[in-house]
Amino acid sequence: MTVQSWESGRRPLAAVPLGQAIAVRRRLGRLGANPTLLAALDDAAEADLILAAVLNQQVDRSDIAEQPLGWSVLTHRLTDLILWAVLGQTPTFASGLSVTLARRGPVASGPALPTDE
Repeated sequence: MTVQSWESGRRPLAAVPLGQAIAVRRRLGRLGANPTLLAALDDAAEADLILAAVLNQQVDRSDIAEQPLGWSVLTHRLTDLILWAVLGQTPTFASGLSVTLARRGPVASGPALPTDE
């Protein structure tokens, strides 16, 4: 499943084709996903691009206008999502949300980067 791939870090959100991402968003909405979290998907994809650029050391090798740190507007929500991956700090927009559905199998509590990254 696509969402599990994002949660486990096996597949970056930015690697999902646009049509598939739109279909997943709509399906999640129909299934009752929290609107606040659905609204954060665009910022989550942008955070994923920024982190991938930094981790792949693209920042030093490319023109500033060609990499995400050069064209991104670092909003509060985007910064919160990056901090979630780097520090494990729950985003402020999601801190009051409750998780009510039980899930099958192991699920990551949040995005996680290995120590070496």
